[in-house]
Amino acid sequence: MSLRKSCALFSPLCETMYLPFPSISRLCFLRLLCLCTLLLVVGTGSGEAFADEPVPPVKVLVTYHSLSGNTERMAEAVVDGVKSVSGAEALLKRVGKVTADNLFSADAVVVGSPVYWSNMSGEVKTFFDNWQFKFGVFPEFKMKNKIGAAFATGGQVSSGKEVTMLTILAAMLGNQM
Repeated sequence: MSLRKSCALFSPLCETMYLPFPSISRLCFLRLLCLCTLLLVVGTGSGEAFADEPVPPVKVLVTYHSLSGNTERMAEAVVDGVKSVSGAEALLKRVGKVTADNLFSADAVVVGSPVYWSNMSGEVKTFFDNWQFKFGVFPEFKMKNKIGAAFATGGQVSSGKEVTMLTILAAMLGNQM
């Protein structure tokens, strides 16, 4: 199945943005990214050794900050992508509502932010700061080896979405994700 045909399975709710595949929508791209990440997580399990034992679902925390509603809609699309994969569960929360239990029980964390001056929003930055100060991630690196992903919304083609996603991913990498 071609990439265009597989994207047709998803409803194109967002306008087209500059992507390696310019004919697909931003929403479709995010859904495909989420599905690929989940397939990687599910596919790396040792199912052959424990074929008779039930496999616990992969838990994905999707968290975001949104003032205008654009980032929230993209987060909901990521959750839809997670739910379309068997053996995966999604939890959708605003960054300010995430608890330590939400964070530590997740197998994967997807963080979304609007672009403010080519960077993540202050609320998302506070979320990452809370990993140390509120949730006690250090010094044990409690997020080690979890899957991390990022998405960003911006009002222009060159508004800094790439830089924003890189700063989110850098925060995750700093926590050994």
